[in-house]
Amino acid sequence: MVQRKIALGAILLVCIILFSQITLGANSYQVFEKKLKINNKNFTVKGVIVDLNTKKLKMQTVLAKNQLGQVESLESMVKRKKGLIGINGTFFSAYDAYKEPYGNLMIDGRLIRKGNGERCSVGILPGNEVIFGYVKWDISVIFSAYSEEGTELPYIYPVHTLNPVRIPGWRGYTLFTPESGKEILYSDGYNIVVDKQKVIRIVYGKTSIPSQGFVLNTGSLYPPGNLLNSNVTLKIEPKSQENDLWSKAHAVLEAGPYLVKEGKIIADPLKENFTHYKIKDGSFARSGIGVTKSNKLLLVTVNSATVKELALIMQKLGAYYAMNLDGGASSGLYVNGKYLTKPGRLLSNALVISLN
Repeated sequence: MVQRKIALGAILLVCIILFSQITLGANSYQVFEKKLKINNKNFTVKGVIVDLNTKKLKMQTVLAKNQLGQVESLESMVKRKKGLIGINGTFFSAYDAYKEPYGNLMIDGRLIRKGNGERCSVGILPGNEVIFGYVKWDISVIFSAYSEEGTELPYIYPVHTLNPVRIPGWRGYTLFTPESGKEILYSDGYNIVVDKQKVIRIVYGKTSIPSQGFVLNTGSLYPPGNLLNSNVTLKIEPKSQENDLWSKAHAVLEAGPYLVKEGKIIADPLKENFTHYKIKDGSFARSGIGVTKSNKLLLVTVNSATVKELALIMQKLGAYYAMNLDGGASSGLYVNGKYLTKPGRLLSNALVISLN
């Protein structure tokens, strides 16, 4: 009898511990589905509210198959990152053979695509602080070379193009990182190949990209010979001092338009140079991301709405800041092993949240 009581007590203790862990996870996020009526129009809104104060919460941007131009299911990206929640990310060329993501895209602190700063971005900072706004990046490669007399001669190359998928009309200095593939896009021009922060070779034409480095294409400009074996610094920083906070970000997605700022609706597609009817005034499936004044993250999908209607929905849900994400067939939300909204296609990138 005593042994049975001990056994039952042990089982009860395990159940309490398991229940506590489940409850802790459940209290970290809340799934919802709501019917909202705005301006005499009915909307089906599905979403999840995540407590950003949750310990061990991790938010990250994810690139399909870890390579630009590829696509992957939202479910696969979430599972690959051992995540719990996932929502589709920024726009991409869904109808082209090469699925090019548009605008700023930073993953694990590495900027792999840069926009022109005219469209809204969302950034994830340490401590899961979420920020919204417009940011343009300056990228430069600094080589610490020396003269024959031993005098340090730093060479600074400003990067004009980052990981292009098509050969642009004007290139400038072009940076290729491992996310763009195994070799650079260009078949001509001089290339400075960097591995583990050191120049390992200078070659002309096609060349491979080191997995722990990058390639700087300088076009017809032949790099100085003393760059070989020099130490290299890749410098990436916000162009404006007003954007210094973005220098702390480890994840960035540029999509837009900006929907809600300080609780007020500011949605204006034309201001952010969105001229296509799908964004400007069309009614389509939408995805949105926002934060409340009480530090809750809102990840939302809507069955059919205009961008301005999505702004009203985000505001009604309590968003203090909010931004539109890619929509249409890309709109998708995955939570705890199942889809709340299943995308109609494979995706180029996503935002994934883990609780571990």
